[in-house]
Amino acid sequence: MTLVLDIPEQKLQQAEAAAKANGKTLLEALEEYVDALSKQHSASNWQRLSASLPDVPELTEEDIATEIRNARIERRNQTQH
Repeated sequence: MTLVLDIPEQKLQQAEAAAKANGKTLLEALEEYVDALSKQHSASNWQRLSASLPDVPELTEEDIATEIRNARIERRNQTQH
């Protein structure tokens, strides 16, 4: 599964630094976090979540960049009104 997140650069840097301080990469820390979450909830909760998420075709880097740009524009428009 591919997950696209729009996270401010400063937050990513903080998360990377925290992971590195624990001797891990950011990806390793995120994988551990997701594993821990999956153990906290029943399978049915995860099945409902999975069912509620739309199927997304394989995205190109250009598609991802466009989605991020659009999300940022939308967020900017919401904060201005």
